[in-house]
Amino acid sequence: MLGHVVKSAVLGVLGLAFGCGIVLFAVTRWTSLDTMWLNSALVWPILGLTLGLSLAEGSIGTGRTQLRVALTALAIPLCALGNYLAFVLTSRTWFADKIPADQQSFAFQVMHPEVLPNFFHTQNHGSMEWGWTGYLLLGLVAGPIIFWRSSRSPMFTTPR
Repeated sequence: MLGHVVKSAVLGVLGLAFGCGIVLFAVTRWTSLDTMWLNSALVWPILGLTLGLSLAEGSIGTGRTQLRVALTALAIPLCALGNYLAFVLTSRTWFADKIPADQQSFAFQVMHPEVLPNFFHTQNHGSMEWGWTGYLLLGLVAGPIIFWRSSRSPMFTTPR
């Protein structure tokens, strides 16, 4: 089972990288985005973990629930990190002129997100300011819930 967890973790990390790449692509091209672009950093790690679970379906037998639990635990840091990085990438790209020169490095901004300006989500009923804590908490909570609920039944089954 550890091999399946490791394989799924690698796929989840690849999903995280791909999701952050999508966010970076979008924020360097547009100054206003639908939240679906930013949420790709949350969704792609889930898809990677789901693919890992699907690849393990034929060989895990009754251990499926244990594997789901382990992968749900992996979804917590992956999705939190994905959403957090989506905020950092977006804020540092859109508001680079508002950030002091000595605080421009990516590593500094990841370690000190309070230097990054928040941004607003506009919806039909108004707008709401979102900062790094909102994105981090959304990833911490939504990621594992989405993975757990979406992985309830096997994606592929063998005919009887």
